[in-house]
Amino acid sequence: MVLRRTARRQAENIARSGFLLANGKRIGLGFILKDEDEKIDERLLQEGHKYR
Repeated sequence: MVLRRTARRQAENIARSGFLLANGKRIGLGFILKDEDEKIDERLLQEGHKYR
């Protein structure tokens, strides 16, 4: 779940400002990300971490 959120944030940043290539060009600038409805178990949203 954490990896998905991290990847989503990186994709949003690239969509906003593009990805800088070694030759100085930017790709990916101005793309709109499609939202995929991701269901998170309600238990994970409320309980937090449990330590033993």
